[in-house]
Amino acid sequence: FSHPMVDGGRRGGRYVRLTISISTVLALLLLTLDKSPATPKTPLKESSIISRCVRTSTNPQLSPGIEAGKSHWRWRLHTLRGGKKIVKSSKVKKMKPPNLVSPLLKSPDLKSMSISGTGKERDGKPREAGETSIEAEEDKLKGIAAQGHSSAKKDSYTKDIRIERISLQYYEKTLLEDTSLVLNYGNRYGLIGRNGCGKSILLKALANKGFQLPMGMSLYHLRKELDPTNDTALEAVMSAQSERKEIETRIHEIEKKMEDTGGDEDEKSQMEDQLAALYESLNRLEDRDSAKPRAISILRGLGFGSEAMLNKKTREFSGGWRMRIALARALFLEPEFLILDEPTNHLDMESVVWLENYLKGWRKLLLMVSHSQDFMNGVCTHMIRFVEKKLVPYTGNYDQYVKTRQEKETQQQKQYEAEQKDIAQLKEFVAKFGHGTKKLAAQGKSREKILNRKIEAGLTAPVAVQEPVDFEFGNPGKLPTPLLTIQEVSFGYSPDRLLYENVDFGLDPETRLALLGPNGAGKSTLLKLMTRELQPTAGKVGLSPNLKIAKFTQHFADILDEELTPLEFMDRLFPEKGTADMRRFLGRFGISGDIQTTQIKFLSEGQKARVVFSKINLDNPQLLLLDEPTNALDMESIDALARALQTFKGAVVLVSHDMRLISQVAKQIFVVDKKCVTPFQGTIMDFKKNLQNKLSGDIRMSQGTA
Repeated sequence: FSHPMVDGGRRGGRYVRLTISISTVLALLLLTLDKSPATPKTPLKESSIISRCVRTSTNPQLSPGIEAGKSHWRWRLHTLRGGKKIVKSSKVKKMKPPNLVSPLLKSPDLKSMSISGTGKERDGKPREAGETSIEAEEDKLKGIAAQGHSSAKKDSYTKDIRIERISLQYYEKTLLEDTSLVLNYGNRYGLIGRNGCGKSILLKALANKGFQLPMGMSLYHLRKELDPTNDTALEAVMSAQSERKEIETRIHEIEKKMEDTGGDEDEKSQMEDQLAALYESLNRLEDRDSAKPRAISILRGLGFGSEAMLNKKTREFSGGWRMRIALARALFLEPEFLILDEPTNHLDMESVVWLENYLKGWRKLLLMVSHSQDFMNGVCTHMIRFVEKKLVPYTGNYDQYVKTRQEKETQQQKQYEAEQKDIAQLKEFVAKFGHGTKKLAAQGKSREKILNRKIEAGLTAPVAVQEPVDFEFGNPGKLPTPLLTIQEVSFGYSPDRLLYENVDFGLDPETRLALLGPNGAGKSTLLKLMTRELQPTAGKVGLSPNLKIAKFTQHFADILDEELTPLEFMDRLFPEKGTADMRRFLGRFGISGDIQTTQIKFLSEGQKARVVFSKINLDNPQLLLLDEPTNALDMESIDALARALQTFKGAVVLVSHDMRLISQVAKQIFVVDKKCVTPFQGTIMDFKKNLQNKLSGDIRMSQGTA
C-alpha cells in the first residue's frame, strides 16, 4: 500500500501487492466504505485475496494526505477460486461526497451483471479498468454482461454520453461486439432492431450503470408498472421525497466542488449550468401550486379522465393502468436521461397521440424502443439501428432513417461490386502473366502488390441481407355471407353500467375492420362477444355455421408451454406436418436456427408472438380477431403481418393503436365510445389529426419545461 505522504509527496506513488487475510480485508472495507446498510453476501471459499489501492488525485493543488476527502480511492479485490482470478467487487470511493444516484432512479434489474469500463483523468491518461459484480432482484435477467469504455471524464459535468468498445452478452449469446454509442443531451433517440437482438437488454445495462454515465446524471428507466400501494394515482405521481433529497445532495456536492476548483473557467461554467438546472428541478418539485395541476394534466393525457380515477388507490388499478401511472411519474420527474421501453403499450390511440405530442417537446435526453413507426416519426430526432452486433447511428426520424439507409446500402453495394471487379481483373492478370516473359512477370508482380495493398487496406463488405420474415394465413376456402352478425346488442358487466347499447353491424369475408376508442370503452369486450366468451345483456350475436375463429390476445403468451422449444410446441399440436416441414414453416415466421430449439421461456416477447402467429396459420381460421397484435413485434414483423392480412381471404377485426398497421390493413374504422359503436368517416390519419387538435391545449399545460 502506498500513499503520497509516505512517498515524500510524489503524486501517484508506487503499487505494492500485499497478501492479506480475510479479516484484514473486512476491516479495511469497514474503514473505507460509506456508512450504508450491509448487503448479505453468500459466503465464498477463498484461498487468498490480493488487494490493491490506487490513489487518483482530483485536485493537484490540495496538500496530499491532509484533505483526504478530495481523493478517489479504488479498491480491487481479486478472489482466487480454483486457481482462477475472479473479480469480486470494485469500488471507486470519494471519502466525503455521498452517492449521487437516487435509490428511486436506480433500476435494480440485473441479477448477475459484470461490468468493465475505462474512464479518463483530466490529463487524458486512461485509468485502470475496474471490474464490478452487481447483484439485483430479478431472476429472469440473470446472465447479462456488459463492457464499455467511456470517453467522459469521471468528474466531468457534461450531459452527453459517449461509450466506446462496447460488448454486451446475454448468457452465452453475444449481442454487441466492439461498437460505440453516442447520445447527445437534448436529442431524442429511437433504438430499432429485430426481435431478440438485445434492445431491452441494452436499455437495462444502461439503466443499471453498466456503462459509465456523466457524473450525477438523473435517470429513469420505465420498465414495469408501479407497485400497488394505498397511494392514489395523483399521490403516486407527485410523491417525490427521495428525488428532492437526491437533488439537494447533488447541489451540495457541486457547490462544495466549486469551492475547491481552481481557475478552470470552463469547468466552473459547466457546474454553474448544472446547478441552475438542479435548482429549477427542486423549485418545480417544491412548488405544489404548479406541480399539482401539471401532474393532473399528465395523468389526464394518459387516460385518467375523472376525479374518481385520479383519487383511486393504485392497488385498485390493473397492471396496464399502473404502467400508465409509472409513465406519468417519469414525465413528471423530468429526469435528465429518460429510457422508455415500448411506452405506447397499454395505451389507447388518444393517449398515444397525447404522448407523442408531449415527447416532441422533451428537451433533455431520451432513448426509447418502440414498435410504432408513426410514433417514432413524431418523436425521434435520431435513430440507432441494432444490427449484426453493432449500433449504427442515423440522423432524423424513422422515415429519414429508411431513406438514408437505402442510399448508404446502394452506395455500399456499388463500391463492393466495383472492388470485386478490380480484384478479379488483378487476379486474372497475375494468373495469366505472372510467370511469362520478364517484362510481363514484373507487371504481374506489380499488380499482385496492388492487390495485396487493397486487401490489407480493407475491402468493402457486401450489404448484409437479413433473413426475411414472411407471415401468411392459409386459404379458408369458400365462405358464406355474412360470417357474423351483431343485432341490437347491449352489454355491461353489471346491469346498471352498460358498455354499449343497441349495437348493429355485420362481418363478411372481405371485412377489414379496425376498432378504436379509449381504454375501458369495450373494444376487447366486443371481441369476446364475437367469440361467445361473453353473452350479450340484450340482443343477439349470430355466427355462420362451423365458423372457425382465431384470436390473438394481449396475453398471447398464455397459450404457450414455456418449458418446450418452439419446434416441440408446434410438433405436439400438429404432428402430421413432420419435423422437417415444421422447421421450414417456423423459419418463414422468423423462428429459425437455434431459436427453434431454445426453450420458449428464454425467447423475447416478439419471438413468442411469432410462434403464436405460426400456430394461428395452421389453425386455418376464417375470421381473425387481433387484439393489439403489434405490441411485441419489430418493424419487419409488423410489415410482414400487414402483408399477410392484405392477402388473407377471410375477415379481420383489429384492435390496435399502431397507425401504420391500421393504414395498411383497415378498410373501415369503428369508434367504440360513450356506449356506442360508430363508423368513422375518414382515414386513420384524419382520426389522428382530430385528436391532435383536441389535445394541443392540454399538452402545453402539462409540459412545463421538460
